[in-house]
Amino acid sequence: MAALASTSHQRIKSSSFALNGYLQIAPYLLPKTQDLHAFVIWHNDLHTDNIFVDLNDPVKIVGIIDWQSMHLSPLFLQARTPALLDFEGPLPDFFEVKLPADFDTLSPEEQERARKIRSMQSLYKL
Repeated sequence: MAALASTSHQRIKSSSFALNGYLQIAPYLLPKTQDLHAFVIWHNDLHTDNIFVDLNDPVKIVGIIDWQSMHLSPLFLQARTPALLDFEGPLPDFFEVKLPADFDTLSPEEQERARKIRSMQSLYKL
């Protein structure tokens, strides 16, 4: 029974330590800009299969489906890059987005592919 009391005491002590640490950093977690605190509707499953466009004007969105997983919460908790913009290629090194070292020896098709990958990596960095 003494071991159980000791374990409970340790758990309470650890929880108290974690809570105090959280309370110290909590004021710095929220953005200062109040506009980011506004509640917004967020679609959690936005991808190309859920976006309908006008056949005669493909840049015109006419509908978005699958709203069942949407929710309402502050913008700073919601805003992120939609999945349809995710880059699935090789990730660039830290801050350098370069063409391959052997770029000059690549065929024109391979060079074009390398340029496209570099372009997508550059957007990924944003």
